[in-house]
Amino acid sequence: MLCAVLYNRAQLPSLIGDDTDQDDYLQNTILKPGEDPQDKIRSQIFIKTTISKKACFVGEPVLVVYQLYTALYCQPKVVKQPSFNGCSVVEMTTDEPEYLDKENGKMYRVLLIRKVQLTPLQEGELLIPPAVINNEVGFTSTENPYRMQNYSAAVSSRSDSIHVKPLPADKPADYSGIAGDKFTIAAKVDSTTVPKGENDLLQITIAGEGNIEAIGLPVIRWPKGIEHFESNDSQHVNKMNFPVRGNKTFAIPFIGTQQGAKIIPEVKFTFFNTTSQQFETISTQPITINVVNALPAKRFDEHIITNDVSNKKYLWFVPGIALVVISVWLISNKRKEIREQGTGEQSTTKQGGTRSQVESVQETRIQGAGVQDASVRDASLQDIRKQETDTQATAGQDSGVPEKPDFKLLLQVLSETEDNYLFFTNAKTLLTAVLQHTLAATEQEEKSVLLLLENKDAKLAEEAKHIYAACNQYLYSPVIDDNARASLIEQLDTVISQLETT
Repeated sequence: MLCAVLYNRAQLPSLIGDDTDQDDYLQNTILKPGEDPQDKIRSQIFIKTTISKKACFVGEPVLVVYQLYTALYCQPKVVKQPSFNGCSVVEMTTDEPEYLDKENGKMYRVLLIRKVQLTPLQEGELLIPPAVINNEVGFTSTENPYRMQNYSAAVSSRSDSIHVKPLPADKPADYSGIAGDKFTIAAKVDSTTVPKGENDLLQITIAGEGNIEAIGLPVIRWPKGIEHFESNDSQHVNKMNFPVRGNKTFAIPFIGTQQGAKIIPEVKFTFFNTTSQQFETISTQPITINVVNALPAKRFDEHIITNDVSNKKYLWFVPGIALVVISVWLISNKRKEIREQGTGEQSTTKQGGTRSQVESVQETRIQGAGVQDASVRDASLQDIRKQETDTQATAGQDSGVPEKPDFKLLLQVLSETEDNYLFFTNAKTLLTAVLQHTLAATEQEEKSVLLLLENKDAKLAEEAKHIYAACNQYLYSPVIDDNARASLIEQLDTVISQLETT
């Protein structure tokens, strides 16, 4: 125990600057005859509550800091944290070291208990409740200076309040509920030229100081011919300083349903400026979207290469599923044609001519899709030749229905796709290919094949529509749920199984 006393005293010079203060600090750990240890703890330790302002407007952030001041070497433990009502609370970053401070001529060690930004939600008195800290202190006595005994006592801060004033009576109808000094707003789209029915993304970013988390999506007046989907938001907040500063971005996927120039009008954001004590409205610039005719299937991937250079190294896989489906389908139809033509030299001659045509078609489609990897192209053609060799061997057999593509195998390939953008793009492509094959349709747009399916099976059409909608939403979602991909694979598997039985 003696070692513990000496060790504690040995650490004090690093905390206290001059010898006089150090001696006062050390004397506090000695109980004099008749002194009550708990009373002495409460006289040497207290909690200080600091409020940045005692009066504010509704929605105006206020900083509240709780600090423990101790003139004793103690082990503090929070017994009760203050609980706030009628306001939103942002816990500030508390990586602040302890320090020494003089209060009423006495030296104290200062420790941070809690630091919060409060944003009042209603007018009136906002109560600042107390914090309660239990402190354990080791004391020696004048009778036995070498024996230390631990005592504990709780200290509490004083309750306080903030007067919350109502906002001026001329509050605009579109007031956002946010108050602060400075805010900015900006809007942009991924592409100002988008094919009809293809995905685009509108991003609105609001930055400033204050209650960033409470900022909601501003009203967007979408023009006719634009269909938008559910928005997602993300935020970046710096909680080191008060008021909290950061930005919040809203991402809204949309598609063009009509050709022509579509104008997204200015997006407004109205806040209360706490410095000028007036309402202010800021706005974005209008954005013109040029919705063009949907690209032919063979040109689709060239459009992607032109507008999404950052993902160029992945682009060979975007048309992968569609290419495999088309290849297998062509082979299947070729097999049926060969069987109907019979056997013999004439059949062989026609097969040879058709092989050249298939190779030409495949090379054209591969080139049109923007696939630059020669090894991928050669592998595809070799696979076609191998399939046709097998076809020739069975040419004398009875003719039958062409073999359908192995959609379950393609679904397995899809599930192994790591890139989220490619995953949801290929999921839509696979679903469209399944519907085209099942319905014997040539339509390529989602709405067209869904309409055909709706005439045949309305319930199944709703499930397919849900899959398309989920893909469109997640394509531009900044945050994707961990179960989203697995759920989509399961839904695709169910739809494919049902279509295969129809």
